[in-house]
Amino acid sequence: MTDVADLVPVVARRERLLAALHESPQAKCDLVRSLEVSRSTVDRAVRRLESEGLVERRESGYGLTLLGRLVFEEYRTFTERVTGLLDASPGLEALPADTPLDPAALVDANVTVAERTMPYRPGDRHLELMEEATHVRLLSTAVGPRYVNAVRDAVVERGTRVLLGVTTAVAERLVTRHAAALDDALATGEFELRELADVPPFSLGMFDRPSGTSFGALVYDEDAPRVYVDNDTTAAIEYGERCFERYWTAAEPITPVAELSSD
Repeated sequence: MTDVADLVPVVARRERLLAALHESPQAKCDLVRSLEVSRSTVDRAVRRLESEGLVERRESGYGLTLLGRLVFEEYRTFTERVTGLLDASPGLEALPADTPLDPAALVDANVTVAERTMPYRPGDRHLELMEEATHVRLLSTAVGPRYVNAVRDAVVERGTRVLLGVTTAVAERLVTRHAAALDDALATGEFELRELADVPPFSLGMFDRPSGTSFGALVYDEDAPRVYVDNDTTAAIEYGERCFERYWTAAEPITPVAELSSD
Protein backbone atom coordinates (compact mmCIF):
# COMPACT_ATOMS: atom_id res chain seq x y z
CA MET A 1 0.00 0.00 0.00
CA THR A 2 1.27 3.47 -0.91
CA ASP A 3 2.35 5.64 1.98
CA VAL A 4 0.39 8.85 2.55
CA ALA A 5 3.54 10.93 2.12
CA ASP A 6 4.00 9.40 -1.34
CA LEU A 7 0.34 9.56 -2.36
CA VAL A 8 -0.31 13.25 -1.60
CA PRO A 9 2.20 14.54 -4.20
CA VAL A 10 0.65 12.21 -6.77
CA VAL A 11 -2.80 13.65 -6.10
CA ALA A 12 -1.50 17.23 -6.03
CA ARG A 13 0.31 16.86 -9.36
CA ARG A 14 -2.74 15.35 -11.06
CA GLU A 15 -5.39 17.39 -9.32
CA ARG A 16 -6.91 18.78 -12.53
CA LEU A 17 -7.34 15.33 -14.03
CA LEU A 18 -8.85 13.97 -10.84
CA ALA A 19 -11.21 16.96 -10.69
CA ALA A 20 -12.36 16.25 -14.25
CA LEU A 21 -13.03 12.61 -13.46
CA HIS A 22 -14.75 13.58 -10.22
CA GLU A 23 -17.42 15.25 -12.35
CA SER A 24 -17.98 12.19 -14.53
CA PRO A 25 -16.08 9.36 -16.26
CA GLN A 26 -14.32 10.51 -19.42
CA ALA A 27 -12.46 9.03 -22.36
CA LYS A 28 -8.78 9.90 -22.75
CA CYS A 29 -9.51 12.00 -25.84
CA ASP A 30 -11.98 14.08 -23.82
CA LEU A 31 -9.39 14.60 -21.08
CA VAL A 32 -6.86 15.76 -23.68
CA ARG A 33 -9.30 18.41 -24.91
CA SER A 34 -10.63 19.58 -21.56
CA LEU A 35 -7.22 19.73 -19.85
CA GLU A 36 -5.42 21.04 -22.96
CA VAL A 37 -2.52 18.64 -22.58
CA SER A 38 -0.95 16.02 -24.82
CA ARG A 39 -2.21 12.46 -25.17
CA SER A 40 1.07 11.17 -23.73
CA THR A 41 0.59 13.33 -20.62
CA VAL A 42 -2.89 11.90 -20.08
CA ASP A 43 -1.62 8.36 -20.68
CA ARG A 44 1.12 8.72 -18.04
CA ALA A 45 -1.22 10.31 -15.52
CA VAL A 46 -3.92 7.67 -15.94
CA ARG A 47 -1.42 4.83 -15.64
CA ARG A 48 0.00 6.26 -12.42
CA LEU A 49 -3.44 6.86 -10.92
CA GLU A 50 -4.51 3.34 -11.92
CA SER A 51 -1.45 1.92 -10.18
CA GLU A 52 -2.44 3.78 -6.99
CA GLY A 53 -5.99 2.40 -7.17
CA LEU A 54 -7.53 5.85 -7.68
CA VAL A 55 -8.72 5.46 -11.27
CA GLU A 56 -10.27 2.54 -13.13
CA ARG A 57 -11.24 1.79 -16.73
CA ARG A 58 -14.96 1.78 -17.51
CA GLU A 59 -17.11 1.34 -20.61
CA SER A 60 -17.40 5.12 -20.98
CA GLY A 61 -13.70 5.75 -20.44
CA TYR A 62 -11.99 6.26 -17.09
CA GLY A 63 -13.49 7.16 -13.71
CA LEU A 64 -12.55 7.43 -10.09
CA THR A 65 -12.68 4.38 -7.86
CA LEU A 66 -14.36 4.74 -4.49
CA LEU A 67 -10.91 5.20 -2.96
CA GLY A 68 -10.08 7.76 -5.62
CA ARG A 69 -13.24 9.77 -5.00
CA LEU A 70 -12.80 9.80 -1.24
CA VAL A 71 -9.09 10.63 -1.41
CA PHE A 72 -9.72 13.47 -3.87
CA GLU A 73 -12.54 14.93 -1.77
CA GLU A 74 -10.38 14.83 1.35
CA TYR A 75 -7.50 16.44 -0.55
CA ARG A 76 -9.79 19.17 -1.85
CA THR A 77 -11.09 19.85 1.66
CA PHE A 78 -7.50 20.07 2.91
CA THR A 79 -6.43 22.50 0.17
CA GLU A 80 -9.50 24.69 0.71
CA ARG A 81 -8.78 24.94 4.43
CA VAL A 82 -5.10 25.67 3.91
CA THR A 83 -5.97 28.32 1.33
CA GLY A 84 -8.29 29.94 3.88
CA LEU A 85 -5.53 29.89 6.49
CA LEU A 86 -3.05 31.48 4.09
CA ASP A 87 -5.52 34.18 3.08
CA ALA A 88 -6.11 35.03 6.74
CA SER A 89 -2.44 34.71 7.73
CA PRO A 90 -1.95 38.43 8.52
CA GLY A 91 -4.58 38.09 11.24
CA LEU A 92 -3.40 34.69 12.43
CA GLU A 93 0.06 36.14 13.09
CA ALA A 94 -1.49 38.42 15.72
CA LEU A 95 -3.28 35.58 17.56
CA PRO A 96 -1.88 33.26 20.26
CA ALA A 97 -0.67 29.89 18.98
CA ASP A 98 -3.28 28.06 21.09
CA THR A 99 -6.27 30.00 19.70
CA PRO A 100 -9.11 27.46 19.18
CA LEU A 101 -9.77 28.34 15.54
CA ASP A 102 -11.58 25.97 13.18
CA PRO A 103 -9.92 26.16 9.72
CA ALA A 104 -13.30 25.32 8.15
CA ALA A 105 -14.53 28.77 9.21
CA LEU A 106 -11.98 30.36 6.88
CA VAL A 107 -12.87 28.46 3.71
CA ASP A 108 -14.30 30.88 1.11
CA ALA A 109 -14.11 33.73 3.63
CA ASN A 110 -13.86 37.42 2.79
CA VAL A 111 -10.60 38.78 4.21
CA THR A 112 -10.15 42.53 4.73
CA VAL A 113 -6.63 43.61 5.65
CA ALA A 114 -5.61 46.99 7.06
CA GLU A 115 -3.39 49.00 4.73
CA ARG A 116 -1.10 51.91 5.42
CA THR A 117 -3.36 54.31 3.54
CA MET A 118 -6.57 52.67 4.81
CA PRO A 119 -5.86 51.44 8.35
CA TYR A 120 -9.52 51.15 9.36
CA ARG A 121 -10.72 48.93 6.51
CA PRO A 122 -11.20 45.85 8.77
CA GLY A 123 -13.32 47.81 11.25
CA ASP A 124 -15.31 49.39 8.43
CA ARG A 125 -16.28 45.93 7.17
CA HIS A 126 -17.46 45.02 10.68
CA LEU A 127 -19.69 48.10 10.82
CA GLU A 128 -20.97 47.46 7.30
CA LEU A 129 -22.31 44.05 8.29
CA MET A 130 -23.90 45.56 11.39
CA GLU A 131 -25.78 48.10 9.28
CA GLU A 132 -27.43 45.34 7.26
CA ALA A 133 -28.44 43.16 10.22
CA THR A 134 -31.71 42.84 12.12
CA HIS A 135 -30.14 40.89 14.99
CA VAL A 136 -26.52 41.22 16.09
CA ARG A 137 -24.43 39.30 18.63
CA LEU A 138 -21.06 40.78 19.49
CA LEU A 139 -18.01 40.01 21.59
CA SER A 140 -15.73 43.05 21.73
CA THR A 141 -12.15 43.26 22.95
CA ALA A 142 -11.77 46.92 21.95
CA VAL A 143 -14.08 49.82 21.09
CA GLY A 144 -13.85 53.32 19.69
CA PRO A 145 -16.36 56.15 19.25
CA ARG A 146 -17.40 54.98 15.76
CA TYR A 147 -18.09 51.47 17.05
CA VAL A 148 -20.13 52.72 20.01
CA ASN A 149 -22.13 55.08 17.82
CA ALA A 150 -22.77 52.30 15.31
CA VAL A 151 -24.18 50.06 18.06
CA ARG A 152 -26.27 52.90 19.47
CA ASP A 153 -27.67 53.82 16.02
CA ALA A 154 -28.41 50.19 15.17
CA VAL A 155 -30.49 49.79 18.32
CA VAL A 156 -32.09 53.24 18.66
CA GLU A 157 -32.49 54.29 15.04
CA ARG A 158 -33.10 50.98 13.27
CA GLY A 159 -34.53 48.82 16.05
CA THR A 160 -31.83 46.16 15.72
CA ARG A 161 -31.63 43.61 18.51
CA VAL A 162 -28.04 43.70 19.81
CA LEU A 163 -26.33 41.48 22.37
CA LEU A 164 -22.94 42.89 23.31
CA GLY A 165 -20.37 41.12 25.46
CA VAL A 166 -17.30 43.16 26.41
CA THR A 167 -14.13 42.65 28.41
CA THR A 168 -13.72 44.34 31.80
CA ALA A 169 -11.39 46.96 30.29
CA VAL A 170 -13.91 47.75 27.54
CA ALA A 171 -16.77 47.89 30.04
CA GLU A 172 -14.92 50.50 32.07
CA ARG A 173 -14.18 52.51 28.93
CA LEU A 174 -17.84 52.39 27.86
CA VAL A 175 -19.09 53.59 31.22
CA THR A 176 -16.62 56.41 31.63
CA ARG A 177 -16.76 57.70 28.05
CA HIS A 178 -19.97 56.49 26.42
CA ALA A 179 -22.57 56.12 29.18
CA ALA A 180 -25.15 58.31 27.41
CA ALA A 181 -25.06 56.22 24.22
CA LEU A 182 -25.38 52.99 26.20
CA ASP A 183 -28.25 54.34 28.28
CA ASP A 184 -30.06 55.32 25.06
CA ALA A 185 -29.64 51.78 23.74
CA LEU A 186 -30.63 50.09 27.01
CA ALA A 187 -33.79 52.20 27.25
CA THR A 188 -35.15 50.59 24.05
CA GLY A 189 -35.21 47.10 25.55
CA GLU A 190 -33.48 45.81 22.39
CA PHE A 191 -29.95 46.01 23.80
CA GLU A 192 -28.28 43.69 26.28
CA LEU A 193 -24.81 44.30 27.69
CA ARG A 194 -22.67 41.74 29.53
CA GLU A 195 -19.18 41.72 30.99
CA LEU A 196 -17.17 38.74 29.78
CA ALA A 197 -15.56 36.43 32.30
CA ASP A 198 -12.78 35.55 29.84
CA VAL A 199 -11.11 37.59 27.12
CA PRO A 200 -11.71 36.15 23.61
CA PRO A 201 -8.74 36.15 21.21
CA PHE A 202 -10.58 38.39 18.75
CA SER A 203 -13.72 40.49 18.51
CA LEU A 204 -16.57 38.43 17.11
CA GLY A 205 -19.83 39.25 15.39
CA MET A 206 -22.83 37.17 14.36
CA PHE A 207 -25.06 39.10 11.98
CA ASP A 208 -28.56 37.93 11.10
CA ARG A 209 -29.43 39.67 7.85
CA PRO A 210 -32.31 39.28 5.36
CA SER A 211 -29.92 37.36 3.09
CA GLY A 212 -28.82 35.04 5.90
CA THR A 213 -26.43 34.87 8.86
CA SER A 214 -22.76 35.85 8.68
CA PHE A 215 -19.85 35.26 11.02
CA GLY A 216 -17.19 37.93 11.45
CA ALA A 217 -13.91 38.06 13.35
CA LEU A 218 -11.94 41.27 13.90
CA VAL A 219 -8.31 40.74 14.88
CA TYR A 220 -6.41 43.55 16.58
CA ASP A 221 -2.68 44.11 16.75
CA GLU A 222 -1.70 46.47 19.59
CA ASP A 223 -5.25 47.91 19.72
CA ALA A 224 -5.28 48.61 15.98
CA PRO A 225 -7.60 46.59 13.69
CA ARG A 226 -5.42 44.38 11.53
CA VAL A 227 -7.65 41.88 9.72
CA TYR A 228 -11.36 41.21 9.40
CA VAL A 229 -12.65 37.83 8.27
CA ASP A 230 -16.32 37.33 7.47
CA ASN A 231 -18.02 34.24 6.14
CA ASP A 232 -21.55 32.95 5.61
CA THR A 233 -20.80 29.26 5.11
CA THR A 234 -22.47 26.72 7.37
CA ALA A 235 -19.14 25.75 8.97
CA ALA A 236 -18.27 29.38 9.74
CA ILE A 237 -21.70 30.12 11.22
CA GLU A 238 -21.59 27.01 13.40
CA TYR A 239 -18.12 27.95 14.63
CA GLY A 240 -19.22 31.49 15.38
CA GLU A 241 -22.30 30.30 17.23
CA ARG A 242 -20.20 28.03 19.43
CA CYS A 243 -17.72 30.81 20.22
CA PHE A 244 -20.40 33.34 21.06
CA GLU A 245 -22.36 30.99 23.31
CA ARG A 246 -19.22 29.94 25.17
CA TYR A 247 -18.38 33.49 26.21
CA TRP A 248 -21.92 34.88 26.44
CA THR A 249 -23.32 32.26 28.81
CA ALA A 250 -20.43 32.80 31.24
CA ALA A 251 -20.74 36.61 31.14
CA GLU A 252 -22.40 38.78 33.78
CA PRO A 253 -25.28 41.11 32.79
CA ILE A 254 -24.62 44.85 33.07
CA THR A 255 -27.78 46.89 33.60
CA PRO A 256 -28.26 49.71 34.08
CA VAL A 257 -24.99 51.36 33.07
CA ALA A 258 -25.26 53.71 36.04
CA GLU A 259 -24.47 50.82 38.36
CA LEU A 260 -21.04 50.45 36.79
CA SER A 261 -20.20 54.12 37.00
CA SER A 262 -20.85 54.06 40.76
CA ASP A 263 -18.35 51.20 41.39
